[in-house]
Amino acid sequence: MKFRPEYDPKVIGRNLRRLREKKNLSVNDVSKYMYLSPAAIYKHEEGKGFPKSDTLLALMDLYEADLHDIIDDHKMPTESVKNKKTYIKEQEWGLYSKEFQIEKLVFLETLKFRQAMRVLEYASLLEKRQAG
Repeated sequence: MKFRPEYDPKVIGRNLRRLREKKNLSVNDVSKYMYLSPAAIYKHEEGKGFPKSDTLLALMDLYEADLHDIIDDHKMPTESVKNKKTYIKEQEWGLYSKEFQIEKLVFLETLKFRQAMRVLEYASLLEKRQAG
């Protein structure tokens, strides 16, 4: 039997704030829609408490989100990830930056080196097995 999962109120709060901002809604807009005080909205977004189930369902409806949009951790990409996404987008359009080409070459050379090392390790194991 599985155990009941634990949910992080900080993660839920970050997601609620992200979804609200994505819809360009203010805290006051949400509080009027939800018939809650702005303090209650801030409390949920700061991760100081879980919204009640009916509140959560209404927020899902307001934000046009599903449960996993709210409870799962959606980490913001770091600058390096954003840059890599840019390079990938450039690649899709055929615009290869020098950094991307260098990164690709380094990756391929590393991959070739690791494959070569595995082949040497495997050959060494075969030699030992045949000798012993």
